[in-house]
Amino acid sequence: MANTDKPPVFSKQGEFQAFIDSIQKAYIVKMGWSSEWFLQRWPHILEPEYEHLNLTQDVREVVRDWESRHPSLLFPWHKWRGIRSSRNLHSSQVLCLIALGGFIEKHTQSLEHALMQAGLLEKDETIHEFAFEYEPPNFFGEPRRTSVDFMVRVGRAGGPTSPIYFEVKFLEAHFGSCSRRSRRLCSGFTTLPAGEAAQQCLLTREGIRYWELLPRLMDSETEGLGCPIQGPFYQLARNVLHLRREEGRAFVVLSDVRAGYIDDELKRFSRALSPEYRHLVRSIKLQQLVPYLREANGPAAALLEEKYGVL
Repeated sequence: MANTDKPPVFSKQGEFQAFIDSIQKAYIVKMGWSSEWFLQRWPHILEPEYEHLNLTQDVREVVRDWESRHPSLLFPWHKWRGIRSSRNLHSSQVLCLIALGGFIEKHTQSLEHALMQAGLLEKDETIHEFAFEYEPPNFFGEPRRTSVDFMVRVGRAGGPTSPIYFEVKFLEAHFGSCSRRSRRLCSGFTTLPAGEAAQQCLLTREGIRYWELLPRLMDSETEGLGCPIQGPFYQLARNVLHLRREEGRAFVVLSDVRAGYIDDELKRFSRALSPEYRHLVRSIKLQQLVPYLREANGPAAALLEEKYGVL
């Protein structure tokens, strides 16, 4: 019988993290893991020699597949304070590899069904290509390339294809901020119209060409917006810039239905976009994927429930 109980929704990141910590503590006990295998300061992060406990066979296969496609590179694990996300039970990257890696490569039809249900795929369209840690072409001269957690390229057989970007969020509180702003090198220009901010942007002076498209992308009438990539919209704006430049179909934020604060940030960002581009930003919940993941990869769906409480 389906679980009809509505999950709790948290408006604060700290409250959701405490909730997830309680789920993961029970999971650790069930798995028989020793507290000595974790860093004392951060009990959700495994010691390096126990990293494998956080990486299922499916995840390892996704990583090996990525490295086989990029023979001169190692898989680009994200890092937090110098610690690879592969050791972190709170890692959104590992969550991405479990949830979306569970569909790839043998079960893409189930993912197609999920995308069709979400209104992102039309009849007779299929997934032609996929990539984890996808880097779009360097349209804007970035010295540090933009990447998205996952990308699928979709379309009809023999016809043109277009990308859908996925950014997976788990316990992150926001979508990042411009390093110039966070290092106090820039005020954010919150009192200036977005168009005037372009002329003073340090990124522009460094040859990064975001402002070639930003004024069209953002709603210049948004009061107090100033620079739209100062934060907390930096990552969102960069990804949508690249999506628009690639003539992409959608930028999807895949998050937990219980993380209400992520939805609040996403809505604020959508309102700051020019009306003609607001349709590009979409939200899909992990809970929406679960039925399709169960038909594609039962163990991966079960792991989402046991380790993350995703029903």
